[in-house]
Amino acid sequence: MENNITAELGALRNNLLDLTLRNNLLNYKVSSKRTLEITGMSVEDVYTQLILKGKQINLNDILKTSGSTPKEATEKLVYLHNQANSVLEDQGCSTLFLAMGFLQWESKDNVKSPIAPILLIPVELKRTDKNKVFQLSWAEVDAFTSITLQEKLKIQNIYLPDFEMPEDITGFDQYFALVAEAVKPWAVKKDMRVDLFSFKKFVMYKDIDPALWTDSKIETAYPIMGKVFGKENDKFRSKFNPE
Repeated sequence: MENNITAELGALRNNLLDLTLRNNLLNYKVSSKRTLEITGMSVEDVYTQLILKGKQINLNDILKTSGSTPKEATEKLVYLHNQANSVLEDQGCSTLFLAMGFLQWESKDNVKSPIAPILLIPVELKRTDKNKVFQLSWAEVDAFTSITLQEKLKIQNIYLPDFEMPEDITGFDQYFALVAEAVKPWAVKKDMRVDLFSFKKFVMYKDIDPALWTDSKIETAYPIMGKVFGKENDKFRSKFNPE
C-alpha cells in the first residue's frame, strides 16, 4: 500500500512540472519588453556583489552598456518592476529571478538546440522615484538549480548538481565546474538575465518531496492519501473509531 501511494505521489509530483518545450525554463526566449541582460560584469562579480557582500547593483548603468537608449532602458525597467510587483500582490509569490548560466542542450523533441537557465536567484527590483534609478538586490531567499531542467535532463540520465549556497566564490566556481562536467559535451554559457519565471506549482512540488517526509508525517497522511487515490488502508483506518 505504502509503496503504491509513494509511486503515485511521485508521478503526481512530476506532473506539476511542465517538461515540454513550451516552458520558458527549458526553452528560454528573450523578451524585448522585460528581459534585462546583465553585461559588463562576470557571474562571479555579480554573485559576490549581490549575495556574498549583500550589495545592490545599479541596473540603469548596466543597461547603458547594453546599447539601450536611456528612454528604452527606463521603459524596460518600469515594465519589469510593475509586472513583478503585480504578480507578487496577486499571487503572494515572487516571480522575479536573476538567471545565471544557460545550458544549450539537445532535445529529442526538436531539431534546434534550446537554451535553459541553470541557476535561479530570487531578486528584488527597487526604484528611486526621484531620479528613476533602479537597484537590483538579492531577495535573501536561497538560490537553486532549476528543478525543471534537472527533471528534464534526468530522462536522459544527466544529473545536474544542487546548489548549496556557498559562502565564498570558490564554492560558486566549483558548482559551475560540476555542472559543466555533468552536461558534457553540451555548452554552458555564463550569461545573466533578469526575468520573470512562473513557479505557480513549485511550492506543491516541494511539499510532496518524499525526502522531506518523516515517518510520523507519512503515518498521519496515508489514511487521507488512501482516500485521494481511491484505496483503503486498514492499518491506519483501525486507529480511527467513529464512536
